[in-house]
Amino acid sequence: MAKPKGTDASTLSSAGVEGCHLVAFSDWRQLPALCDAVQAGGWLWRGIAAWDKTEASRPRNGGFRAQCEFMASSRRPTRIPRRWA
Repeated sequence: MAKPKGTDASTLSSAGVEGCHLVAFSDWRQLPALCDAVQAGGWLWRGIAAWDKTEASRPRNGGFRAQCEFMASSRRPTRIPRRWA
């Protein structure tokens, strides 16, 4: 099966200009893969913030609500460090 265009780290590395910021939203299941893809694309990972969706989330029978989303924050480096070149 072919991978959809624009989903690999090389595409992410060409996005944005030097010094710009990227904030990507994800739930807990995809958060590790998102952080890895952002770093593999050459972005500097800055941290994670939690967003509480309050009562707008859907309840699950026998489980917790999925009411927390995560924001992965990163920044495009102004120059590529020598160790990456």
